[in-house]
Amino acid sequence: MPNAQLLVALFFSFCSCMTNQKNEKENNSLLNVIESDSVVISIKTLPLKSVILNLRDQAFNNVELYFVNKSNSTQTICKSIKVVKPKMLTHFAIYMGNPKYPVTFNHAILISKKVDTLYLKTTDSSDIVNDYKNKTNPFLDEYISSISNIKGKTVDLLKAEKIKQIKRINNLQLDTSEKRVLSSYVEQSFYYSVFRILSNNNNNLKEYINSYLIEFEKYLITNSDIITTNSQLFEIHSLISSIVEKSKVVNPLVCNRYEYVYKYPNLIKAKTSQSYLFYQLTHDNLKNDKCWMSAKSEFQKLEFYTANKKKIDSIFKNGSLSNILTLINKFTLINPKNEPKTLLQIFEKNNKDFYLVDFWATWCIPCKKESI
Repeated sequence: MPNAQLLVALFFSFCSCMTNQKNEKENNSLLNVIESDSVVISIKTLPLKSVILNLRDQAFNNVELYFVNKSNSTQTICKSIKVVKPKMLTHFAIYMGNPKYPVTFNHAILISKKVDTLYLKTTDSSDIVNDYKNKTNPFLDEYISSISNIKGKTVDLLKAEKIKQIKRINNLQLDTSEKRVLSSYVEQSFYYSVFRILSNNNNNLKEYINSYLIEFEKYLITNSDIITTNSQLFEIHSLISSIVEKSKVVNPLVCNRYEYVYKYPNLIKAKTSQSYLFYQLTHDNLKNDKCWMSAKSEFQKLEFYTANKKKIDSIFKNGSLSNILTLINKFTLINPKNEPKTLLQIFEKNNKDFYLVDFWATWCIPCKKESI
């Protein structure tokens, strides 16, 4: 398969694709994975509209791809994305229009090594839809719609819909590995819906939570080779943490917000659960109290930590990498040509290991003296 730059170049010549030659480094990703391939995401964007694809990296931090159309005509904009595994399933949260008034849509997109370019397009209703050129992707959105349309949702109804959709997958014209990825996503969506029901129904928590958590543990471990971190999986872990908080505390040192670490040790055997725990630790406002320190100690026994020890220790010491990058990206400078530039744009254009940034202002007398 051609590399990302060649794909973008070829695609530019065929569809007038507006590309941003941004160096998409894996600076937000912590897992030591081998880059296998890339695909191009092509979005037909309406005039004066923008699209942000909000993904989750291997540590559940936000990774955003921007598709900005500043012109008065419809433009096709392309970005490349790495396929970390032979099959990559991700869940996009999509924001369009005025950043102050975002419209959010959730779409499940299957990205395969077989795909060179993934075609999407925006609509007048500010939604984003699969282009007719895609073959496998419409199934996922149709499945999400079928779940949403179930009236009076119960676990039994959701289970029946899950069985129905898995049978449907088996009849699709896809290879075995693609069918397995789609079936895995259906299973994941089922657990997401179940845990949402359980989180809103306190009377049934004690009766059902243990059995479904054990099922979910098995799902994560059985499908560990094809599951990638995504927004829906993040929400499932968040729901589990919230549900367990309502139960009796087993370990008083951990407190209820990290209680699942001790109460369901098999859950933490799954790498995605370990990376979610890492996300919690790096985003916890109550760092360094006894609960945080105890949970951190347990985390440091896990595979995710040992595989990324040096980077994780640095983040624990200096703060969350995603938070730092977010703050840097919001900081805008004006260059001599009166053009606004973010620090990240400057860093990406000049790929160096170290940067010296010298700030000065018109009201700063010592700064003025330096420029004389």
